[in-house]
Amino acid sequence: VLQFGYGPAGGGLYWSITNWYIGVDGNYINTHCKEVQAGDMLFGGMIMNGKAWNIEFVDTTTPKINAQLSTASKFNPQPQYIAYVTLETYNVFSCAAYPTKPMIFSKMQLQTTTDSAPENSFKWVQAWYAQNCGESTKILNNLGNQVQVNFQ
Repeated sequence: VLQFGYGPAGGGLYWSITNWYIGVDGNYINTHCKEVQAGDMLFGGMIMNGKAWNIEFVDTTTPKINAQLSTASKFNPQPQYIAYVTLETYNVFSCAAYPTKPMIFSKMQLQTTTDSAPENSFKWVQAWYAQNCGESTKILNNLGNQVQVNFQ
């Protein structure tokens, strides 16, 4: 999850990233938020090792910003059929607090195994739940490798 503001996993008056795993029964685990900057190149992955899902993210611009979690302590591993990329904001009380220019997320890929090529047989879909300031999301190409987010 890429988020702005204070949320369930922490955060502050800055952009941050965190990992979440939500089980089919609603139980979840997450890492604490790590601050990121505009232009940072972020990598996230989930790997099932037979005993658990290992989930990580790395800011490749600043390699020291990373976090890992394992579901071993809380869940039995289950196959995952849905992938989410989530952008969230919390405690933003004015539309003026949002960026004025669109944000472009690019080079997004989905791989089903660590040694496979990126999948081309899926399509990203958008969901937007709050539109208080004219927010919108636009998928810029069929493979979902670029997504534009407008806040105002």
